[in-house]
Amino acid sequence: MSIEISIIIPIYNAGEYLRAALESVARQSFGDWECICVNDGSTDGSLDVIREFIERDSRFVLLDKPNGGVSEARNAGLDIARGRYITFLDHDDLLAEHSLEVYVGLIEQYGTDMVRTAYRQIETDYALPETSERPQYYDIQYYGNVLGGLNAVIAQPAIQKWYYIWNCCVRRETLMGIRFDNRLRRGGGEDLLFMALVWGAIRNFVQSSYVTTLHRTNPTSITSTYNLFREGTNVSIPAIKAIYDADPSPMNRYFYRYMLLGCYHETMRVPLRRMNRRQIREGRKILAQLVKEGTFDVTQLEKIRQIEIQLFLKGWIVASYLLSLVMWGVYTVAGLAYRFGLRKRKISGQ
Repeated sequence: MSIEISIIIPIYNAGEYLRAALESVARQSFGDWECICVNDGSTDGSLDVIREFIERDSRFVLLDKPNGGVSEARNAGLDIARGRYITFLDHDDLLAEHSLEVYVGLIEQYGTDMVRTAYRQIETDYALPETSERPQYYDIQYYGNVLGGLNAVIAQPAIQKWYYIWNCCVRRETLMGIRFDNRLRRGGGEDLLFMALVWGAIRNFVQSSYVTTLHRTNPTSITSTYNLFREGTNVSIPAIKAIYDADPSPMNRYFYRYMLLGCYHETMRVPLRRMNRRQIREGRKILAQLVKEGTFDVTQLEKIRQIEIQLFLKGWIVASYLLSLVMWGVYTVAGLAYRFGLRKRKISGQ
């Protein structure tokens, strides 16, 4: 039997939040769905909660497996998904009541490969409301040119990050051959690599301002305890470099530079700002190895950042720290000037 949409939830020791997450799925106004609950070796009561919902509603599906990490869990869900469309939910987040209705409605109305929506940050003690209003109006933008649409997304902070996977819905056939990197076990970077491949595969997409996902930051969150500094960089940078080398398109160059800047920030800027000797030492080791391997191409970055990295790798910590302060000041002023300019033009109607 065909199903319209599959929701994939990787679950590991979800604690007190899993019940609310599954309840938000059960309350969806759109009914033709399956929810694949991938229990990734939980040692708390998560498995019992999943089984409780399965007894109540056969649309919930249990996939019980040994712990292998969030990427492997999502891939396992993708492998058995039957829906025409695929969306993801973290085990501590919530779906707004009409989210699936909006996803399916927009993707079918516009015939796109992907629909992206907005999300709202919620507190750890947020309680799921009994009902919510049916969406009447929300901003919708269709993009037939993917690169142009991506540039539009990047330019609008209100739309938020292009690589979030839990506020989008994608046709299942678009995801054929696209999977998460199983080496990224604990989250942090796995969504970026996955979405880089998705952006390269889609032919068009719709961006909507409708809030489909209520995103919770809490101690059991997939990414809240993740240390990108120690783990992930050695996987994500070579992986995104391979994507760029295979297809040096403007889009893939942007993704590659984005990852380089993230690595630069995590392995150098953050340790310098904290003046944490251990992190500085580890950061230099990671960055030096990536540069030596050729996966971190410093020439992709601005000249001033190249100098900053060279000082850092040579052990001139004070000099690189002072330069990083100057860089922070320059980019802060530039960012404020940019925002003021946009606001001024908006107010003046230009």
